[in-house]
Amino acid sequence: MSYATLLYEQGSDFKSQSLVSLSGVYKPTKNPENSRLPIALRTILKDNPQIKTVYLHLDNDAAGRRASEVISTILRDKYTVKKHFVPVGKDVNDYLCYTKNLPY
Repeated sequence: MSYATLLYEQGSDFKSQSLVSLSGVYKPTKNPENSRLPIALRTILKDNPQIKTVYLHLDNDAAGRRASEVISTILRDKYTVKKHFVPVGKDVNDYLCYTKNLPY
C-alpha cells in the first residue's frame, strides 16, 4: 500500500501495475540454487506471463538485501530484475512517512 501511495502521489497509474506484497515472510536458504521464490511472487508470475520485469522493493537491511540477491538469482534467466532500496528508512512505509514528515 505504501508503494502504491507513492506511485499515486507521483501521478503514476499504479492500478495498471501488478503489485504484490511478500509481507516480510521470505527467508532464503544459504545456497540460492536451493531456494524457492516466495509463494506470492511465484503465483503472480505464473498467473501473469506478460510480466517481463520484476522490481523488488524489499527492506533496506541485511535480510532484505540478501532476499533481493537470492530472488534476482532465481529469476535472472527468465526476467529482468531491478532492485530498489529506499534512500531513507528501512522500508517503503518508512520512506512514505519520511516524505510526509511523519515519524517512522
